[in-house]
Amino acid sequence: MIEKALTGDCSGLWGDCSGLWGDCTGLRGDCSNLWGDCTGLRGDCSNLKGDCSNLKGNCTCLRGDCTRLWGNCSGFKGDCSNLWGDCTDLRGDCSNLKGDCSGLKGYCTGLWGDCSDLWGDCTNLKGNCSGLRGDCTNLLGDCSYFWGDCSSLKGDCSGLLGDCSSLKGDCSNLLGYCSLLWGDCSGLRGDCSNLQGDCTDLKGDCSNLKGDCTGLKGYCTDLQGDCSDLWGDCSGLRGDCTSLRGNCSGIWGDCTNLKGDCSNLKGNCSNLQGDCTGFKGDCTDFRDDDSFQWGKF
Repeated sequence: MIEKALTGDCSGLWGDCSGLWGDCTGLRGDCSNLWGDCTGLRGDCSNLKGDCSNLKGNCTCLRGDCTRLWGNCSGFKGDCSNLWGDCTDLRGDCSNLKGDCSGLKGYCTGLWGDCSDLWGDCTNLKGNCSGLRGDCTNLLGDCSYFWGDCSSLKGDCSGLLGDCSSLKGDCSNLLGYCSLLWGDCSGLRGDCSNLQGDCTDLKGDCSNLKGDCTGLKGYCTDLQGDCSDLWGDCSGLRGDCTSLRGNCSGIWGDCTNLKGDCSNLKGNCSNLQGDCTGFKGDCTDFRDDDSFQWGKF
């Protein structure tokens, strides 16, 4: 059978398109009444619009602007590298999709699934990422508009930037350079051992964080909470630690740039070095290898 390119306005069409195949580049109109398996279709879908809820199949060969599509894309699978446009009205499970999402924009609130095979610049995406899971190693861009529970995400977040104020969850599986992140980290919990970079713009309650802070640097002025579970070399930290509390026995390094009231801190200070001129408070609970320290700074 000779394949011919399909053309024309499909607005008045309805029915099961499972038996169709070929190049849909010339099609335009509203596909809301179409359903079935689109596996055999290929081409540019830029002129299509409507509800794609009933469509299923492999979209690997499709390309074009999906701005005017809406509906549940749960049945789609394949490589979305050639799709672009506003995905605001799309919803469903993206577990079977893969490819470069650089051209997509819009709210991803209704999307869920495993994003392990997605890569690209997510700068224009926004919404609730609570349902996403997988390896975010290849994602980059501004995450300022993302919120939700990042507990299921893992990978190297080095390429992400933006305000993480609305993110929450267990960051135990995250690693990477956090220099470009800012915002309130109060909702984060887990092991931050694999994070490194300048945390100058981070603020919030670090009570639920634990791990090796060796790779962190920056002002800790806006941080508060219990640092009992933190350990590592804090030489790169600077600022006012007045709001910190807990056991700092596992901390070492040069505290020259730190200042503030250490009354709430306790532990073994043998590993600390530097100028304590800027410190104030009661150091009764501090001790070194040989004896307790007491008194006021």
